[in-house]
Amino acid sequence: MQKVFLYLNLALMFFPAFSLSYIFIGIYFQSRILGLPLLAFYIINKDIEIRKSLIFLIFPFLISIIVPILGLVSDRNFSLIDIGYILSFLYLILFAQSMYKNIKLFINFIKIFTVANLVYGIIQTFLANIGLNRLTMIHSNLPSQSISEYSIPPSILPYTYRFSGLFNESSPLIFYLCSSYVFLSQINSNKKSIFINVIQIITIIAIAISGSKFSYAFFIVVAVNKLISLLKLSQNINNAIKIFLVALTAYFL
Repeated sequence: MQKVFLYLNLALMFFPAFSLSYIFIGIYFQSRILGLPLLAFYIINKDIEIRKSLIFLIFPFLISIIVPILGLVSDRNFSLIDIGYILSFLYLILFAQSMYKNIKLFINFIKIFTVANLVYGIIQTFLANIGLNRLTMIHSNLPSQSISEYSIPPSILPYTYRFSGLFNESSPLIFYLCSSYVFLSQINSNKKSIFINVIQIITIIAIAISGSKFSYAFFIVVAVNKLISLLKLSQNINNAIKIFLVALTAYFL
């Protein structure tokens, strides 16, 4: 019965650009936030021990609280965005905690969610090419996009578009696809899966034609990582190069 709470949370996460709260109370929050009490109930009911590895999520959570408080003594006003950040980090802490004991469920969700975004991206591109741009963002009810009648913009190649997938724009989708590619690579490193290989090939193509600056950084990181593995340098040198590369990439983005 308790697994139902996890499935409900995953269902809420499946549409990151669609807000149920905006429909019912006129305030835009990602629907996953509604899953906070469900996750809390699941963790308490299962008596799950808080893992020390989650400490890296607690720091940004505390920062998301401290920054708005400091803003109260300056010219910066406390806003709904601040509340959204606080609730999002809290959600990540509880979600990571609950998924640790349900890793197979999480892996299957990543596979399904990645495929869904890629398929929907193809549909968006098709709609844009036949002139039905207004239908490319029907999955999103973000107020600013609804008012401006936002549609996916053209990409770097003819007939290609910066599709958003199930997200509200291209950038978070590409960030997700890059992350899921790395995650699935680790999952697929020992036991090769043709299904995962196909997903990764399509993911690489989607990232390449997106026109996103982050995609260029991703390919540089992947290429350098391959080079490092071929050179067989020591682990400390590997880590130092990777940290420097990530920092350099973040600086120029």
